[in-house]
Amino acid sequence: MTKKILITFAFFLILSACQPSHIQQQEVRLEDAIQKHDLIAQYDALKILAGHAPKNWNEAFSQVKKNLSKLQQAQTLLSKNELIDAYIILHEIKKQYNYKQVNTQLKNLKDHTELLSLITEIHRYNEYLTLNPLETILAIHASQWNTLTLNETYSNLINHHDKIKKLTSNIEKRKYSSIKILNFIKSTKRQTRELESAVAALLKKQLSDFSISSTTRLETLYVTTTENLTLFDSRIVIPMMKPMIKTTLYELQHWNEQLNNTRITLSTLDSPLAPTVSNVYQAFTQLTNQTNDYATYTTDGKQSIQTIKQLQVAPIQTPNIKSITINTDIVIFSQLLTEYAYLYRFTS
Repeated sequence: MTKKILITFAFFLILSACQPSHIQQQEVRLEDAIQKHDLIAQYDALKILAGHAPKNWNEAFSQVKKNLSKLQQAQTLLSKNELIDAYIILHEIKKQYNYKQVNTQLKNLKDHTELLSLITEIHRYNEYLTLNPLETILAIHASQWNTLTLNETYSNLINHHDKIKKLTSNIEKRKYSSIKILNFIKSTKRQTRELESAVAALLKKQLSDFSISSTTRLETLYVTTTENLTLFDSRIVIPMMKPMIKTTLYELQHWNEQLNNTRITLSTLDSPLAPTVSNVYQAFTQLTNQTNDYATYTTDGKQSIQTIKQLQVAPIQTPNIKSITINTDIVIFSQLLTEYAYLYRFTS
């Protein structure tokens, strides 16, 4: 359209000698406005030219007027914080015209790159969920879980959760009033809460399966040890119980390693669930060690057995964690953020 205006301008410049001087001034003004990509100056010049020679300038004036109306509409939406609709309109203008006023507004997209970071992280999380990580692992008894796979599952779920939660919190601090963005944030927060419940359910099944599988052996070890402590001096009980402890640890080796790895993983990730598994692992090690020559074994062991027993729960249903929905407008907005973050990185 700018090229067409220039051609029209060149044609009628030939006739400039026959035109009033103020019309010639507007033609010069129009040429300057086109070169500077100034929408408002083009509008002002074309308004006068179209009034003087409608047949010659009406088409160009109509298009510039339409674009100015769109720009004003976008500015109104921005004033109401309806960012998505505003930037979609600005993008529609930008696809055909390179007005400086539109560029100025689009450059302000850099103020919303946190939204792009959140959307990008959600895409990564949704892609991870296609692997059905929880369905795969929860379908079998925890004694059959591969420790490395379990650690990776905890790490992936918790890292995705923490990143999304942090980015969402940062965006909330911006106090957006756009309904579409607010609904997007609301949906994201709901899904992160469901993800928290899913991780908790995974640990609950792990600890329940451990308790059901190991309580009898640990209770037998505890009862035998305490009975011997009532009959003999602890210095005699220590070597007496070593073979039974060794056998128990051998039989429960997988649980020992699994609990310890989960304890380390959740602690490293700073998960709020870390203290729970740490307490369970501490109870396990207390029962299978001869700390302080059994000085407090009887009382501590009773509490440890209780701690492990109470972990037993009914079979866990697979948590229904869903991908986080990103509606069409949010997707378009993220595409605009990506496109213009790249475009204006060198020109801003």
